Amino acid sequence: MVKIITDSGAVFEDEAEVKKLGITVVPLRIGIRDKIYYEGLDIDSEKLIREITNTRAIPVSLPPTRDYMEKVYQKVIKEGDEIVGIYTSSYINPVASVAREASIPFLGRARITIIDSEVSSYALGLMVKEAAKAAQKGRSMDAIVRLVRGMIPYMYIASFSQDLNFLRHKKIISPSQAILGTMLGLKVFLILEDGKFIPLEKVQTEEEMAEKLFEFTAEFASIKRLAVLKNDMSDTVNAFLEKFANLPFKVRPFILPLSPSMICYLGPRSVTLAIQEGGA
Repeated sequence: MVKIITDSGAVFEDEAEVKKLGITVVPLRIGIRDKIYYEGLDIDSEKLIREITNTRAIPVSLPPTRDYMEKVYQKVIKEGDEIVGIYTSSYINPVASVAREASIPFLGRARITIIDSEVSSYALGLMVKEAAKAAQKGRSMDAIVRLVRGMIPYMYIASFSQDLNFLRHKKIISPSQAILGTMLGLKVFLILEDGKFIPLEKVQTEEEMAEKLFEFTAEFASIKRLAVLKNDMSDTVNAFLEKFANLPFKVRPFILPLSPSMICYLGPRSVTLAIQEGGA
């Protein structure tokens, strides 16, 4: 059976299903000041936010080391010699590159395909889960790779961030934009396009944030799955959900925490929509 590997940037609505499907999740590293943590093992979103508050530092999301990835392959190959790795967008974390390098010593012993999902978070989790379900049904490696790559155009991520210094640190906005925007209390609306966050608009109030998220969602002809990921900003999320309920989509939004690796990118005061468009 084909084995599926992903990284901890993937978010799932049911962690128990991850184990049931036999998915191997490689922890991304979270660096803050002189400390290194492993996402999902010794740090979660709440702990990271406390660290940010206490140190006033901007954390970074780092890939696993090549040595760590080689050990993952050694273990997984004992269970199956066909592996599909589906990873966070390389613009957010270069984990796919490390995974590809680490696979080189195993060429000839196993077939390993690395896929840059061009997304992260819940959207990545959906792709990984569908791949694992297909593997359990006995589908071939080539069929699973086609399935995953066919899902990429149907995955969308839109976010609002109030932590403009985080966006400046990731070179999404300029230092002058971060300084002025912080002074004015602006929130930046971004979409993930071709794996990279692109800033589109700025607003000032939570009501405007909810309205913009609603407008983004309303543009879809059909929605198969949707999740709202956040750690705070409950007023914005509740206002959005009230508006979303008036749309004709027969989908129940999941409310999930924003992962530590995404907090590293957008900051703790952010909210993200992850959408799978219908038809995938």
